[in-house]
This record gives sequence, structure tokens and C-alpha cells, in this order.
Amino acid sequence: MIAKNALKHGFFSKCLLIPHPDGKEDPTEYQDFHAALREHYQPLDFLEEPWVEKIAVWSWRLRRLVRCESGQIVRALAEHSHEIKQSSDRDSIELELAELKPGNRRDHRSSLPAAERGIGQAVAL
Repeated sequence: MIAKNALKHGFFSKCLLIPHPDGKEDPTEYQDFHAALREHYQPLDFLEEPWVEKIAVWSWRLRRLVRCESGQIVRALAEHSHEIKQSSDRDSIELELAELKPGNRRDHRSSLPAAERGIGQAVAL
């Protein structure tokens, strides 16, 4: 069911670390992060312990969310850039095709200076 994907795979997943190869997270990195938080906050009793755990878990997930958001933005910009390039290429092709139509053809000499095209010169009879 799609509605529960976030609970299974995403920000609200029961599994804290992503084991999938495409987004694999290092358990040692999380353990080091959690240990650093414990050292910083130094929970004194069983009531403070869960708060440090929550800070570690939600910080870890928030970090993942920021990475995911950044990835989505990069992907969207890349797709947009590709669409712009395709549109530009399509416009170039349409322009070239329009120039090839019989009524739009230019004489190959039209790009030459007037003197080289024979304009303004006396014609020998």
C-alpha cells in the first residue's frame, strides 16, 4: 500500500538505517554519532536517556531527508536542463527545415559580397 511507504522505507520507517545498496547507511557512522551526542549531553538517568536517543534518531533522519531533498532538486534541475536542450535542438532543426522549403531557399551566392556575386558589374555581351 502506497500510503504506508513512508512508514516502511522513509523518514518514519521503523528501521533507522537503510540497508538497501542504493542508499546504504553505515551503522558505525550512526553509532559514532550517537556516542558523540551521549558524550555531549551526558544523560544522568533513565529519563534523560530516551531524549538523547530521540535527538540521535531524529537528527539522523533529518540528515537523510535533507540529502533526499537535495537529490530530488538536482534530479529535477537535470531533467529541466535536458528538456531545455531538447527544446533548443528541436527549434534548431525546425529552423533548418524551414530554410530548406522551396520558397525559403537562399541562393548560395547570397552570403558572398556584392562584387563577388557580379552585382554592379558591367555584363559583357
